Amino acid sequence: MVIIVSKIFILSLFVIICFGRIVSLDAGIVLDWAKVSKVVNKNSQEESTLIGKITINSSNVHFRVVQAEDNFYFLSHDEDGNDSAKGSIFLDYRNDVWDEKLLIYGHNSEIWEDAPFHFLEYYLNNEYANTHRYLLFEGDHFSFWYELFTVMVVTSDYHHINLKFDDNTYYEHLLWLQQQSRIDIPLVLREHDSILLMQTCYYDPKPSYLVLGFRKR
Repeated sequence: MVIIVSKIFILSLFVIICFGRIVSLDAGIVLDWAKVSKVVNKNSQEESTLIGKITINSSNVHFRVVQAEDNFYFLSHDEDGNDSAKGSIFLDYRNDVWDEKLLIYGHNSEIWEDAPFHFLEYYLNNEYANTHRYLLFEGDHFSFWYELFTVMVVTSDYHHINLKFDDNTYYEHLLWLQQQSRIDIPLVLREHDSILLMQTCYYDPKPSYLVLGFRKR
């Protein structure tokens, strides 16, 4: 069995979940996952919400997006609240679907090809990325089309996960995200574009993160 490694923001701390431990990269604190999991399960199970569904164009890829009161719960639970090593695909707990920047997370694996976000690896192929560059994110009261603008492999400098900007820094952030792309995507970003990022684990190099960025059309 492979343990999935994920980095998320929770309680204003940048943490890494790895081999049953939670390590705060800010404070160097090591917590016991089993103890934290009990608290997370108790607090989050009744607060989890189905947000919507994402469909990728020209493919059979479609999945539901959920959200809890934290970024822990759906790392180890399916949509129905059952324990699951593969977890669920979920929206950052700090987000609302109307935000200018959305963060969505899901697990990947070196051995589980049916891991929720394993298909993101296909986007490292330029032909595949350009053929499947549109996605539809829809729910009961919204329907948004997005277009791919970056495919990043992140090993350090985790600014892609920031959600707080002012008018001067947001556009710089958009351009920075695009400049990190591993493939060529000829898309001109606009100053106030809303974006959606999908993040999962990656293994070349190990450990790293694969991040896809989509601009709202």
